[in-house]
Amino acid sequence: MLPLALVASACGGDGDGGTPAPTPSADAELDAYCAVAQRGDLATWVGDVLTLCASSGEDEVACSSGLSAATGAVTQIDLELAPLRVLPASGGRLVALLADERLVVLGPDRAIERELAAWASDPWVSDDGDHVMWVGLPDGVDAWDFGVPTVLATQSLDASARTVLVDDETASTPRPIPGSRDVLFVSTSTGLASFWRVTPGSQPVQLTNVGRDEVGPGFVPVADRQLAWSEGALFYGVDEEDGSTRIWRFDPATRDATEVGPGAWPRTASDGSVLALQPSGGAACAARYPAGGTP
Repeated sequence: MLPLALVASACGGDGDGGTPAPTPSADAELDAYCAVAQRGDLATWVGDVLTLCASSGEDEVACSSGLSAATGAVTQIDLELAPLRVLPASGGRLVALLADERLVVLGPDRAIERELAAWASDPWVSDDGDHVMWVGLPDGVDAWDFGVPTVLATQSLDASARTVLVDDETASTPRPIPGSRDVLFVSTSTGLASFWRVTPGSQPVQLTNVGRDEVGPGFVPVADRQLAWSEGALFYGVDEEDGSTRIWRFDPATRDATEVGPGAWPRTASDGSVLALQPSGGAACAARYPAGGTP
């Protein structure tokens, strides 16, 4: 598969390990993107909410959270709980995965409003901020331990109970598909990590690597936490063996997958194109890739 053509690139700048000062350009949106995407402590970036994590000692990671402004400036969110992941939710609320692995909703005052799960992993929120999905424990199990199976669950922030989407202990990375109730997730149940799609109350359907049992030509890698949606397609970063990151585009409706080009931290721009951080040392900070898959 040939990489898509690079539409435009801009936003050169130097980093200092914190928030880099981008070189001024005619495209303020690119400058603001670069100021955040170049941060060495960026762990997740959903909406305008960031999770920032850095090593604080041997095998220890300290996380905080912040809000990104249109200028690229980051304002710290004052949370006493130091959650591992913070996500934006409707009504000025936040969804937070705490250090003790509880999944909670924080109210506008940043106090715990309710607990969604006693143990959770890899939570994500819908684009409207009304639903959250996560890797959780089966009904009747209150604590995780090695060998305990897991499920994928979803819940409206205003509902009293969750819905189990998938009873598959190899399932992970639940990501809501914008404009629908469906969830895209990753499963290794067939032997290869592949994309699957599930509608609440229905059986999941495998979308990629169908019939394959090994990596080879035509293999489609899966997404993790670096992703963006544009025109119904998922743009996501894939780590390569040489330490670089490549951007892929996957359309769940058509099941078409394409390697787009180099980059990390894909982010949907105001015109629907997708910004992607370019490798350091290059002339450009960010590339702008077309949303539709063709230049």
